[in-house]
Amino acid sequence: PWEAEVTERVKLTNYLQSYAGFSSVLVSYNGGKFTELEIRAHAQRGNPVILLQGSGRVSDKLAEDREFLMEFPSVRVAPAEGLALRRALVELGAIAEEDAS
Repeated sequence: PWEAEVTERVKLTNYLQSYAGFSSVLVSYNGGKFTELEIRAHAQRGNPVILLQGSGRVSDKLAEDREFLMEFPSVRVAPAEGLALRRALVELGAIAEEDAS
């Protein structure tokens, strides 16, 4: 059932992006099998993903996987701390720079 939920979330995100001008960033902290499925699904569609390095498990595994990061340039790595996450969100245009202070 969780795999189906991942698929539906990705489809919904894509629908909202295509038809409603919705933008999104997937932020991954820690995670397991289904988190990895979701990260890969978003990355394959070119959706922005931020992996919080130092948060553990699948986020760290993919953050250290140079081949994965080269294949999916929409995936970024940031240290698992607030200011680094804010900087990454600003770089992606998800929040305004003044919101990042």
